[in-house]
Amino acid sequence: MLSISYPNSAITIVFDAVGTLIFARPTVAEVYLSTAIPCGWSGTLADVQNRFRSSFSSMSGRDLDFNTSESLQRVRWRALVGQVFGELTAPQVDLIFE
Repeated sequence: MLSISYPNSAITIVFDAVGTLIFARPTVAEVYLSTAIPCGWSGTLADVQNRFRSSFSSMSGRDLDFNTSESLQRVRWRALVGQVFGELTAPQVDLIFE
């Protein structure tokens, strides 16, 4: 008989949902682009995708303690959107973020 023992601590499973479990249509980049254009941003969809990829890379590893909450994620995403649309003013980025 197979016996499995588990440690006394909790087991955690983490999923990277978007692009793994969830495939949004329109894409996140398309939604952000459609909101950024009326704010005066003149980039392309490829620009948004490339900037998000770059911003994600530059932010990776910052949350190594893996603590999270809705408020922490809002702050993180607002900073990410600010990096992607860095040419725009803070109020314009706020509008795109919301």
